[in-house]
Amino acid sequence: MWSNNGTFLRELHADFGIAGVLLVPFLLGLMNTWLWFKFYEEKRLVVFALLVFLYVIIGFSFLLMVTRFIYWTVGLILTLLSIPVLEKIATLVHRLKT
Repeated sequence: MWSNNGTFLRELHADFGIAGVLLVPFLLGLMNTWLWFKFYEEKRLVVFALLVFLYVIIGFSFLLMVTRFIYWTVGLILTLLSIPVLEKIATLVHRLKT
């Protein structure tokens, strides 16, 4: 099965050399692990949203660089901006029910 392994790592190598190929995936995995444990402890939606968007980077990394698309960036920004509003609405609805 054909896949384009070079997209993610090739661009890192072109910009940062071997250090970029070694450090960026390591830091991405480290950040995902940290967010996973933070979400496990706190159960915050903002942390979960960041975790999901970072897993999208990992999931698509063997095909393409997802962060280059405006859909990924706009989706992340709108999700992070809408979470506090939705939490406020959920709190108000919960108060009205009780």
